Amino acid sequence: MLFISKIIIKGIYYIMFSLNKSKKIYLLGIGGASMSALAIILKEMGHQVAGTDVRYGEYYNTLTERGILVEIGGATDMINDADLIVSSLAVKKDNADYKKAEQSGKPILSRTELLQILDRSYPFVVAVSGTHGKSTTTFLISSIMKNAGLRATYHIGASSEKFPSGGAYTGREYFVSEACEYRDSFLSFTPSIAVVLNIEKDHPDYFASKEQLESSFVNFCKNVRKDGTVVVSTKVSNLIKRELKKANREDVKVITIGDGGDYYYKDVVTNKKTEFTVVDGKGDRERKFCLNLKGEHNVLNALFTIAVCDVLKLDEDIVKSTLANTCGLRRRYEKIANYNGADVILDYAHHPSEIKKVISTAKESTNGRLLVCFQPHTYSRTTALFDEFVDSFDGASEVIITKTYKSREEKNGKTAFDLFLALGEKMEKVSYFDEFLPIVKYLKDNLQKGDVLLILGAGDIDDVGKLIKSTK
Repeated sequence: MLFISKIIIKGIYYIMFSLNKSKKIYLLGIGGASMSALAIILKEMGHQVAGTDVRYGEYYNTLTERGILVEIGGATDMINDADLIVSSLAVKKDNADYKKAEQSGKPILSRTELLQILDRSYPFVVAVSGTHGKSTTTFLISSIMKNAGLRATYHIGASSEKFPSGGAYTGREYFVSEACEYRDSFLSFTPSIAVVLNIEKDHPDYFASKEQLESSFVNFCKNVRKDGTVVVSTKVSNLIKRELKKANREDVKVITIGDGGDYYYKDVVTNKKTEFTVVDGKGDRERKFCLNLKGEHNVLNALFTIAVCDVLKLDEDIVKSTLANTCGLRRRYEKIANYNGADVILDYAHHPSEIKKVISTAKESTNGRLLVCFQPHTYSRTTALFDEFVDSFDGASEVIITKTYKSREEKNGKTAFDLFLALGEKMEKVSYFDEFLPIVKYLKDNLQKGDVLLILGAGDIDDVGKLIKSTK
């Protein structure tokens, strides 16, 4: 009976969004990257939007400036006036706000269910998945489509100058969204174009094995609409092609990206911008592009973007101009300050592969010392990838570790201090701080002209950067 009720509720709200009826919608966990983007989308659709979160996050000002009321520290009786309540995955069912939502008697949807409803209400959907690079690739595709004047809705898991909250609504023809694999959230999508950037071990608190992880990505690709397209890395394309064939999905076109694929890149030259050549797999067409982002991993993100834009048949001049002139996302190799002659750069890297790429990118642009301040993100990830984390800081002159950002978890398994001890056995300069203020003082006392400081992590480690930036 509960299952039937849930289906009925989803049907009701599918109709609601299709007819663009203005409703009062209350979001639990509104300050998260995805939830804040959805809040803006709903607001720009014409709905009345409010929500709550535990603290004043980076999206608070953007949301309130758009006329969205954000209650900090707990939901008030306003939640009882809502027509619909949407809850973030980060809000547990024993949370006081969730209990208050249940007591209100109003329909409650998860973020995943809301994305599913949006997905079903658009004639064309682009969904970008992968362990790394989702936000940047979704952002690049969205920026090009916006510059091309398409009537689209954009859901990006990070903010930027072009998309301050990560979300925007300009029409109902296309829905472009980041598609996260955690807890199989991306299986809510039925994309016209499914992008798989990479598949790598992550989220060990949910994915118990490589087979489970790969199976989820396969199912994501099987969800592609009739005569749709999968744009996939050559590193996993054989898996995807094989499983699509087993599922009798010959209608799906598969475009492979990377060495030996339908699209690959060559001749990368990095100065102030990154120039590269895109080659069709058969070698019968070469095109030169310029990217306003650093790092060869971003060249690969751009390559996926170009392939998607080709499928959409977008004007190549707009594609080239956007890639050449669009600044990146916040907390994605974002230079936020220069302190005492040292560049201070924020990056969201919280996986060993991402840390390696960011350090490699930084090494290309400095002859001075490279200092890395890192906050591990979740105990389960630190435990499952511990050896990989220990090996990911090669090339750094000094590493500073701070306490684990536990996110949704309780303390269990390997900690940030364990990582500090292991790094100390292979590196000369490693330090550990439990709190941010001592880190800031240490850095201000030790940063020198010509240094580069990388502040890495997906938690609240960006506060270190903000404190350094605010220093006169």
